[in-house]
Amino acid sequence: MTLHPTGPADTLPVMAVQQAFAANVRRLRERRGITQVQLAASIGCSQPYVVLIEAGKRWPGAKRLDKIALFFGVQVATLVKPIHNK
Repeated sequence: MTLHPTGPADTLPVMAVQQAFAANVRRLRERRGITQVQLAASIGCSQPYVVLIEAGKRWPGAKRLDKIALFFGVQVATLVKPIHNK
């Protein structure tokens, strides 16, 4: 899967990936029963930054992305994969 801003058939638009990431972080955090404050402390950022991540308004750098994946025990690819509810 490649990222492409215009989203040809074999790629995902960048915004779709960012929204999937935001939804996955929130879903994983809520499943663990932890607060945004607790997640922020665990990954080395502020609670307002977590709010922005979960709103799809901030994209973390590579190091923080790795910290988030490690914290949840998933691969980065899992964090950016869209969830298809059926």
